[in-house]
Amino acid sequence: MDIKIKRGQILKDLRKSKGLNQSELASMLEISNQAYQKYEYGTAEPNYDTLCKLADFYGVTTDYLLGRDPNPLSNIRLDIIGTDDEAFSAAYKNLPDYAKI
Repeated sequence: MDIKIKRGQILKDLRKSKGLNQSELASMLEISNQAYQKYEYGTAEPNYDTLCKLADFYGVTTDYLLGRDPNPLSNIRLDIIGTDDEAFSAAYKNLPDYAKI
């Protein structure tokens, strides 16, 4: 998959997880709807300030938004946690918001 399309899909998935449409998010970011649409379609990329606003809003890293963090759960050792509900619950609470989705 083209990296720009992957980045756009990440943005789309995160936006939908918050129950927002493109216009609402563009307004929150103080950019045009057309500019935001281009980010999701993979035909343009957000500038640094917009990328940081998006990361802050979603509670994710900029690396994740750029498609550089392929598996946010990769640092959790489920084999160590096992079936212990308390340990699993504690591990879940320590996840960043984007990994809980």
